[in-house]
Amino acid sequence: MNNRLDPWGAVKIENYAKLFDEFGISQFEELLPEIKNPHPFMRRRIIFGHRSYDTVVDAMNRGEPFAAMSGFMPSGRAHLGHKMVM
Repeated sequence: MNNRLDPWGAVKIENYAKLFDEFGISQFEELLPEIKNPHPFMRRRIIFGHRSYDTVVDAMNRGEPFAAMSGFMPSGRAHLGHKMVM
C-alpha cells in the first residue's frame, strides 16, 4: 500500500529519517541552543524539523530584519502548518 502524505489526511509515519532526507529537512534540535528565548513548541520538541531556519536564527541573533513566506494552498483549507507561520 502506498501512503500519500498530504495536509488533509492522516498517515502513520514510521520513518521520519526517510522524510527528512526526501524533503531536505534538518533536525531543529541542533539550532535550539542558538535561539534566545525559544518558543515553548521549540523547547518541547513539538517543532522538530526545519528547512533553512538557520538563516532566520542568524538574522535574529544579528538584529537584522527577516521575513518568512509560506505557500498557502488556494485550493485547500488552512491547517496547523499554516497556523505555525501566521
